Amino acid sequence: MRINRLPASLALLLASSLVHGFYLPGLTPTNYQKGDVVQLNVNHLTPAEGNIDHTTKSIFSFDYYHASFKFCWPERGAYHQSESLGSILFGDRIVSSPFQLRMLENQTQCMAVCGTKTFEVDDAKFVNQRIYQSYNINWLVDGLPAGSPMIDTQTAAISYQPGFPLGAIEEDQAILNNHYDIVVDYHEVRPGQYRVVGVQVMPLSLGDSKLVHPDGTDMTAQCDESSRPLTLSEERDTNVTWTYRVFWQPSSVTFATRWDRYLHVFAPRIQWFSLVNSAVIVTFLVGMVSALLSRTLKKDIARYNRLDQYELADMNGDMDEGVQEDSGWKLVHGDVFRPPKNSLLLAIFVGNGAQLFSMVGTTIAIAAVGFLSPSNRGSLGTIMILLYTVFGFIGGYVSSRVYKAFRGEKWKQLFIFTPVLVPGTIFATFFLLNLFVWARQSSGAVPFTTMLVIVSLWFLISVPLSIAGSWAGYKQTLPEPTVKTNQIPRQIPPTTGYLRPVPSMLLGGILPFGAIFIELYFIMSSLWSSRIYYMFGFLFLCYGLMIVTSAALTIIMIYFVLCAENYHWQWRAFATGGASAGYVFASSLLYWARSISFSTWTGGLLFFGYSALLSFLWFVLTGSIGFVASWIVLVLLHTHALSQNTFKQSYHTTPRKMSFSNADTGSKPADPYTQKNLQDPSLKEKIEDLGAFVDRAKFCMLTTKTTDGLLASRAMALAAKEHNGADFIFHTNTESGKTDDIDANPEVNLGFLNSYGEWASISGTASIITDRSKVHKFYSPALKAWLGDLGDGKHDGGPDDPRIAVIEVKSKSAQYAVSRKTQIGQAFEVAKGVVTGEAPQVNKLRHLSESELQQGESSDSVQRS
Repeated sequence: MRINRLPASLALLLASSLVHGFYLPGLTPTNYQKGDVVQLNVNHLTPAEGNIDHTTKSIFSFDYYHASFKFCWPERGAYHQSESLGSILFGDRIVSSPFQLRMLENQTQCMAVCGTKTFEVDDAKFVNQRIYQSYNINWLVDGLPAGSPMIDTQTAAISYQPGFPLGAIEEDQAILNNHYDIVVDYHEVRPGQYRVVGVQVMPLSLGDSKLVHPDGTDMTAQCDESSRPLTLSEERDTNVTWTYRVFWQPSSVTFATRWDRYLHVFAPRIQWFSLVNSAVIVTFLVGMVSALLSRTLKKDIARYNRLDQYELADMNGDMDEGVQEDSGWKLVHGDVFRPPKNSLLLAIFVGNGAQLFSMVGTTIAIAAVGFLSPSNRGSLGTIMILLYTVFGFIGGYVSSRVYKAFRGEKWKQLFIFTPVLVPGTIFATFFLLNLFVWARQSSGAVPFTTMLVIVSLWFLISVPLSIAGSWAGYKQTLPEPTVKTNQIPRQIPPTTGYLRPVPSMLLGGILPFGAIFIELYFIMSSLWSSRIYYMFGFLFLCYGLMIVTSAALTIIMIYFVLCAENYHWQWRAFATGGASAGYVFASSLLYWARSISFSTWTGGLLFFGYSALLSFLWFVLTGSIGFVASWIVLVLLHTHALSQNTFKQSYHTTPRKMSFSNADTGSKPADPYTQKNLQDPSLKEKIEDLGAFVDRAKFCMLTTKTTDGLLASRAMALAAKEHNGADFIFHTNTESGKTDDIDANPEVNLGFLNSYGEWASISGTASIITDRSKVHKFYSPALKAWLGDLGDGKHDGGPDDPRIAVIEVKSKSAQYAVSRKTQIGQAFEVAKGVVTGEAPQVNKLRHLSESELQQGESSDSVQRS
C-alpha cells in the first residue's frame, strides 16, 4: 500500500509547489530556551525597486561594513559565515553583527548599537546616493531574512519582502533610517522550547537620538519618535547614533511553514492564464505536426507514387498539379543528410545545448518538488554549477554523435572545443564584466578564489567528462544511413517570402517565447530587484511547454523549407529553434526601458552584458532542441518513405570480390606465370609498394559506366593520395560527362600502366566533392590551362571557379604488378623461359582486399589523430 501511494504523493507535492511554493526545509530546526542568544547576521545592501517610480536605479550591491555606511562593528570584530558557491556568486556576504537578541527578552528601552558615528561629507554623499537609489539592508535571524510587511491587495494576505530600506525620500530630501524596531515571531514547540518563525524590521529616522551616557558606560539611548528626521549634510560632518529595540511575539506558524510568508505568489491568475494560453498553442502545434506526419505525408507519398503512371510523353508541363503539390521534400531526399557547412561548430553548439538542456531541466525538476530549500542560501546556483559540470559527459557524447553523422574528420578539435568554446566564451565575458563590478568596490564582485574554484571544476571535472563522452560517441557505431547522399549537390531554387532565414526565425521564435515570457518577467524582477523567486512549479510547466513549442514549430518550418527544395536545413533548424533568444533579449530591453533607470554607464553595460550572456545560452539550448527534433523527424520520415518504396532508387550495391585464379590442371598450374610471381608480403609492404608505383605512374585511365550502360575510360592525372594511399584524388570539371556517370553509378576502376610493364588495377567507389575547402587544398594552377578564363570574373580557372571539383575514389580492392628486376634482367628471364619452357619470374604480383585496404586506412587515421 505504501508503494502504491508514492506516485500520488509526488504528484501532490508537485501540485502544491505550483500554488504554495512548496519546499523541504533545508536546515535542522534550532530550539531556544528563554534567555538564549539568537544570532543576528548581516548581509550586503542591495538595490530595490523604488516606491515612487517603481524602477531599479542601480545594479551594484555593497558590503554591510563598507566604510561609508558607518554601521557599528562587533566589539571583537566581524567574522564571515561559511557560504556555498552559489551564494557567493549571487553576491551574498554574510557576517556577524553587534546586535544582542535573547529569546523572549523584549528590549523596549531604546538601546544604542555602539557609540556615535560621524559622517563626513564624502560619506554623506555616498549614503544619500544609495538612499535615492532605494537600497535595502539585509539581515538574517536564525536563517530567516528580516523583512518588511507587504499586503496583497487582491487577497489581503500579509507577506514579507526580504530587506528593509536604508532610508527614504521626503520632500526631495534623503533621510537616513538610524533606528530599528525588530519584531521576532516565535513558536513554542514544547514547554520551554521555542523556534524563530518570522522577523520584521520597522526602520525609523530619528534625528535627535543620542546616548544617555555619552561616555559609553551604558548603551541606553534616547529615542523620540516625534523628533525630526535624520538627514546627512553634504556640507559639514553629521553625528549619527544607531539605535534599536526588540519585541518578541508568539505565532501559530510552525517551523516547517515559516518561509510561506516570504514565498507568497502575487497575481497567480496571470501565470495560470499564461500557462493555459501556452497549452492551447502547444496543442495546436502538436496537432499540426501530427497532421503533417500522418495525413499530409501519406498523401504526398501517394501522389509521388502516381508519377509512375505517367508516360514521359505526357510530361510536357501539363501534369496534374495535385501530383506535384507539396512533393518538394522528396525531391531533395538525396541531399537532405548532406553535411552542412561549419559542421564542427554546429556539433559543438548542439553538444553544449544538450548539456544545458539536461542541467536546466534537472535543476527545475529538483526545485519544483521542493528539494532546493530557500533556507539553504545559494543552493540553486550551486546545484546548477555542479549539474552543468557533471553533465559535461552528455555534451561531449552528443557533439561527437552529431559530428560523426556529419562525417567530420577534425576529431581533435571537437574533443577540445566542445568543453571549452561555449563555457570559455561565457567565462571570459563574465570575467570582464566582473572587473567593472570590482572597480566599483561592490560586494557583488566574485572573489578571485571563487573564480579559481570554478576554473578547477571546469578543467578537472567538466573537461575530462566531456572528452570521455566524446570518445564514447566516437567509438560507437552509427546506424546505416536512411538514404544515400547524392554525389553532386542539387541546385537550390530561390527562396521567397517567409521561408527566408530572417522571416522564418522571427516566426519560429515568437511562440516559444510566448510560453515563457510571464515567468521571464518574474525572473528578471528577481535578478535585478533583489526579490525571492520560488515559483518553480510554474517554471517547470512553462519549460515543458517551451520545449514542445520549440520542437513543433521548428519541425513545421523545416518541413516547409524542404518542400521548397532547400536541403540546407541543419543550421536553419538550429537558428529557428534558438530564435526565441532574440525575443528574450528584446524583452530585457523592454524591461530596461520600463523598470530600470541606472544613472551610470557601467550599470547599463553590466545589464546588457549579463542579458546578452543569458540570451546566448538560451539560443544554444533552444537551438539544440530545434535541431534534434528536426533530425529525429526527418530520419523517421525518410525511413517510412523508403519502406513504402517512395524513392525509386537502389541504394545498396554488393561489391564484387576480385581475386586471382590459381587453379591446377593435373599436376601443373594452369597459370604458371601467376603461380611463379604471386606474392603475399606484409600489409605495410604491399601498401607502400602500390603507393610508390602510383606516384611513379602519375596518370591512369578512369573507367566509368555511362548512362546507357556502356563502359568509358578517360585519362586522368593523379592529384593526391589520402588515407595511407587507399583513397585517390583527381581534378574534374563538373560540366564533363564523367561527373554524370559517377553520379548515376559511383563504381569505378582505375588502371595505371608504365613503360616498364608495371601496372595496377584498382576498383572503388567515386564521389564528386564540391566543398571549396577541399578544392582549395588540392588546387593546381595548371587547371587554368584546361578550363580557361571565360572573362566573367567567376569562371576563371582559379580555386573558386565553380566548375572545379574533386573526384575522390575510395578503394575497395586492388591488384598490381611491379618489376623485381631491371629491363635487362627481365629480358634475360623471358629469353630463359623461351628456352626452358618455364614461366619467367619478373614481377611482384600482389592483391589487396577490401578488408586490407580498410585496415591500412584505419591505421593511417589513428596516426593522424
